[in-house]
Amino acid sequence: MPVTVSIIALIVSATALSFHTWAMAVNPFFSPVTRVQAECGYHVITQGPYRLLRSPGCLAMIIAIPASALAIGSWLALLPAAGFCAVILRCARIEDKFLKRNCEAI
Repeated sequence: MPVTVSIIALIVSATALSFHTWAMAVNPFFSPVTRVQAECGYHVITQGPYRLLRSPGCLAMIIAIPASALAIGSWLALLPAAGFCAVILRCARIEDKFLKRNCEAI
């Protein structure tokens, strides 16, 4: 793999992870577990990247994971990266359905 591809992929991965960090920073309810955190005064977050989309953390990971595979110089690593991205998409769909059922104004 050309070094240029690896360098560009590293920059893309770092940018996506920065976007993920931004999503975590503005959302006090950010969690790997899908649940309504009523005890914490749960409400819909509309600041930061949440102004643009509902699951910015998922989007960031879907970009960062394959970019990371390319950043290490491995075309083969794209195979498990694709599988992991499919899992993230499935989890995002499940989370979206759960939140629509259990929260107002989402």
